[in-house]
Amino acid sequence: MSEIPEFLFIGGARCASTWLHDCLTAHPQTCVPRRPKELNFFNRDSNYEKGLDWYRRFWEHKSENQVCGEVTPTYLCHQLTAQRIKSHFPNIKLIVCLRNPIDRTYSAYRGHVLAGRIDPGVTVRAASDSLTFDNQSSLIDHAFYFRHLKRFLEHFTSEQLFIYLFDDVRADPLGTIARVFEFLEVDSNFVPPEFEKKVNTGFQIQSRGASLVRRLFKVGNHKASNPNPIRRSFEIAVRIIRNQIVKPETTTVPPHIVEELLPIFKDENKKLAQLIGRDLTHWNQGADDETINA
Repeated sequence: MSEIPEFLFIGGARCASTWLHDCLTAHPQTCVPRRPKELNFFNRDSNYEKGLDWYRRFWEHKSENQVCGEVTPTYLCHQLTAQRIKSHFPNIKLIVCLRNPIDRTYSAYRGHVLAGRIDPGVTVRAASDSLTFDNQSSLIDHAFYFRHLKRFLEHFTSEQLFIYLFDDVRADPLGTIARVFEFLEVDSNFVPPEFEKKVNTGFQIQSRGASLVRRLFKVGNHKASNPNPIRRSFEIAVRIIRNQIVKPETTTVPPHIVEELLPIFKDENKKLAQLIGRDLTHWNQGADDETINA
């Protein structure tokens, strides 16, 4: 019997992970957890300490001959994740999607504003310096793809990693998901209904509805003494409210944000381009046309 899981999507965050999860859910030969989408096993100490038996129960609905995996996009940036995965699953397959770091960072910034973790108007740099997620790297550090991939390549072979770009998803979603399926050795001709589904747009952050959602999220954050299941249920409820009262919005990255972030990522982008063998020149020329909250 094969080890479970057999593949992981490890990142990056805000790089169409929901789209990938939906496509994997639709494929009859792949099995991913139903809820939650992101298990956060290898990057969250409180989950990792529960052990592999707890982790594997998320595939109890597996059918015979299905390939099992999961999608946790913050595995990539966590310092201990590569080592932990290697110790349990040395032959696992790893999937990576990388996005223009300016767009990724601004998308994450907007998400944190809407969630009430940072106040509107705070600069990206200031937010990054003060914000961590499960003791992982900051807002900006999440997009230092080169150094994160180098850490994984110290533990896994290049053949175990399938790397594609967010640009690929936007330009050719069907071709991109077919290559993912081929990497997983499942039917690459399967066409998931979700492949043309537009990656989620972001939400308006300067609106009355968004202000209410921010206040609700802050209430949940202040109730830190509540047990995790209660906080999680509260957060899910707020997200449902958000989807009903806050209008979606597709927006360009403001010029001052581009000016702030471009020098930070330039050298990292050049190293990454050489590492993965892709032309990333456009990443060093600014942001993409639109920011999408993925």
